[in-house]
Amino acid sequence: MELALKNNEFKIFLQPKYNIVQNKIVGAEALIRWQKNSKLILPDKFLPDAVKNNFITKIDYFVFENICLLIKNWLSRNIWPVPISINIDKLDMYNDKFIESLNATIKKYNVPIKYVELEITENATENFNLFSQAANKLKNFGFKLSMDDFGSGYSSLSFLCDIPVDTLKLDKKFLTVHKNINRRKIVIESIISMAKRLNVNAIAEGVETQAQVDFLKSVGCEIIQGYYFSPALTFKDFEKKLLEAD
Repeated sequence: MELALKNNEFKIFLQPKYNIVQNKIVGAEALIRWQKNSKLILPDKFLPDAVKNNFITKIDYFVFENICLLIKNWLSRNIWPVPISINIDKLDMYNDKFIESLNATIKKYNVPIKYVELEITENATENFNLFSQAANKLKNFGFKLSMDDFGSGYSSLSFLCDIPVDTLKLDKKFLTVHKNINRRKIVIESIISMAKRLNVNAIAEGVETQAQVDFLKSVGCEIIQGYYFSPALTFKDFEKKLLEAD
């Protein structure tokens, strides 16, 4: 992995977040891939090892810095950016030096912090005290926080009372068709209603079909992410789609 980073084998893609009411791109998530020879390796194949050997810190910072450079490039060319979310592993979130390096990098490239959102892995909440301290420090710096896979495991409604998240990403399991569709609809509808009252964005990820879009519209979810609208794109292709929307 060290050699791959030096040889620029890690590639960053952007998957758009789409507002189905306004019919426009309102953000994106930065996703990393490993271009090894002619093969594109997905993160689930290498990130677990990166976490075990602590290489995840270098990967997370690599993505963060390159997104800052991308936003700076857009601004220099008078392209209006959309917020980009960047996944941060819990090992990095609990690392004060890493958090401070993110803040220093934002200042280094003079990037408005509103265009960068940190997407926290859902299992980061298993240690509530550490998570709370880190989340508040990031918020004090001005970062927006997104909770990934909300409702799938460690996260619960109680943490919303104390943790200042800006976005909830509904776990894609909520969209899985099963017998209790009416019960699921009530649950999702309640989460989205609660999010709106808390002034928190709600995003459904893993959206792949028109039926899922129709269902999300019916429960008041306005922002989606998934193959239905777009796969993950290169910087060039995402920029093209962004400009076409204008």
